[in-house]
Amino acid sequence: RKEGIPLFFVSASPSFFRRTLEGVFDRFQIGHDGLFLKNLLGPINNIVRKTFEVLSNIEEYMTQNMSDAMERSAKFLGSTMQSMVDQIAYKLTVLLEQRTMMPAQASEILIGDNTESDYFIFTIYQHLLLGAIPPDQIEEFFYHLNFHDREAITRDSARRIATLTEKNLTVHGPLNPVQAVWIHQARPETGTNEMLASITEAVAEIRPRIEAGEIRPPVAYSNAFELALLALNESLFDAGSVLRVAQACLGQVLRDEQLDRPTLLAVVDRFPFKKQVHREQIKKALAEL
Repeated sequence: RKEGIPLFFVSASPSFFRRTLEGVFDRFQIGHDGLFLKNLLGPINNIVRKTFEVLSNIEEYMTQNMSDAMERSAKFLGSTMQSMVDQIAYKLTVLLEQRTMMPAQASEILIGDNTESDYFIFTIYQHLLLGAIPPDQIEEFFYHLNFHDREAITRDSARRIATLTEKNLTVHGPLNPVQAVWIHQARPETGTNEMLASITEAVAEIRPRIEAGEIRPPVAYSNAFELALLALNESLFDAGSVLRVAQACLGQVLRDEQLDRPTLLAVVDRFPFKKQVHREQIKKALAEL
């Protein structure tokens, strides 16, 4: 973490995890500029309120068309429960809110993992900021969006995302501030190609923008050393920083794989360096560790 580069954590963990996460950051001496956690009290309060309203007006409820009343109640309960586990609307909203307060020229590097929908969130975020979806169509787009065979966003969340997108387009104009998207392969079977296929299946019109270089695609990385090489490619790390990460990795075990010198050298051999001089530089230094 360089001085002058803000670092924010956005997690869908419930807000009462804050002390635990802050303890982890303190333990590993990770400074940060913001920790965003999900407030679950709102959806719970909505369920309690709706239940009280039904019980208080049970006679009126029973005299309505029973099937219509049950359908409305089921839809309310379903959307409320969905909002409690939803990640897409929650993280998109945080990203869009923060973007409205950043300078237009500020670039962003987005880091997540492939266990849920981070790679999709980070891609659709760029799609929105480019103005690819007309503001008057955003709410309807998200309300009908399906990702991984499930409805991703409720009507209220879709409306909030539409409002924030329009605000960003008004403040900054249509532009993509994202410099890179790095996704940890917590699930080894879901790599870069699989993520792109999943994104395209949900929103087909995104792929041409990725191919044209307008949207930064998600890039999978398997371990901290590979993440350090990605940072080197973007000039956020120098070679010395990469080697310090390599030194910390040596001897560690990740998903039953020993991170020894041959493993790290194999990562270097297959890594797409922007500057080829870095490949030989890192390989030589690894051999001397």
